[in-house]
Amino acid sequence: MKVIHFDSRDQNFVTVGDHERYFLLDRPGHAPLMCNDTCPHRGGPLHLGTSDERTGAVTCPWHETTYTRPALERRSPATVRVGTRITAVLDIPADMPVTLDRKQRILANECL
Repeated sequence: MKVIHFDSRDQNFVTVGDHERYFLLDRPGHAPLMCNDTCPHRGGPLHLGTSDERTGAVTCPWHETTYTRPALERRSPATVRVGTRITAVLDIPADMPVTLDRKQRILANECL
């Protein structure tokens, strides 16, 4: 296991190893989640999807597969926010490299 910390004002993406990516899904009225960015259906980038403001579900931009909030939570590492500080516990070896990527636009966090 590996614990990561970052300030959500500066970062909102995490890259694990060479290719596994997580993004911070941070919608009003819902607890923050570090979501796996890869759609399990066809590998689409979930951070470019749309989200339902009421339910917190995210829809993949490639094939319109919708993932409910509980489904996203099952695929997400434990995540806690205190102010703007995010802490997540990744189920990876402690020596696996993790990169905190600069803040990027996450469409799934926007009301469209």
